[in-house]
Amino acid sequence: MGNFISSKFMNDIFSGITTGTVVALVALSLVIIWRSTHVLNFAQGAMAMFAAYIGMTQIDRNVPFFWCLLISVAAGFIMGGVTERVLIRPLYGKPEINPIVVMVGLLGLLEAVAAAIWTTTNRSIPAPFS
Repeated sequence: MGNFISSKFMNDIFSGITTGTVVALVALSLVIIWRSTHVLNFAQGAMAMFAAYIGMTQIDRNVPFFWCLLISVAAGFIMGGVTERVLIRPLYGKPEINPIVVMVGLLGLLEAVAAAIWTTTNRSIPAPFS
């Protein structure tokens, strides 16, 4: 039984479940944002990436994994709140193209800033469990 759990097949199953869960959470966040603001936030993925990189920076500074997770979540909440208050709220009642242009612009800005700060090389998160 031990060999089956650690087999490539089970690794692929758990990896697929993990990836599917992340994609489902991002999709759910898009739906929640759309239903609450009626703005399609094209920068949603970039905002999640930026929050994750903030947590990765803390991992590089030897902060424990679960504190980094909390820091990333807090950064995401703050970034989402500031985005809604500063960028989206002034656009209520304006033509529907305005929020789309703003969100695409925020997407480009976040991706460029992240690439400038953390470069574009692939990084991996260390496993939180053995």
